[in-house]
Amino acid sequence: MAFREVFNLLLESKGWKQADFCRVSGMSRAYVSQIATGQTKDPSFEKACVIADVFGVTLEDIRHMIEESEATD
Repeated sequence: MAFREVFNLLLESKGWKQADFCRVSGMSRAYVSQIATGQTKDPSFEKACVIADVFGVTLEDIRHMIEESEATD
């Protein structure tokens, strides 16, 4: 699972659209769209921290989601 897939899964789990995430996080719609579509594969540490905080997870949680998915691929 790529970061974009984790991001989209977390969006879905909150019942949010990208615009909802933008409003809460303060990130631009363009940047959030790039994350959601995979154009930005690895956000900066600072952006990843904001993403984790907004979704109420840790960076470690996100890393585990990615690694668990890769282990089953």
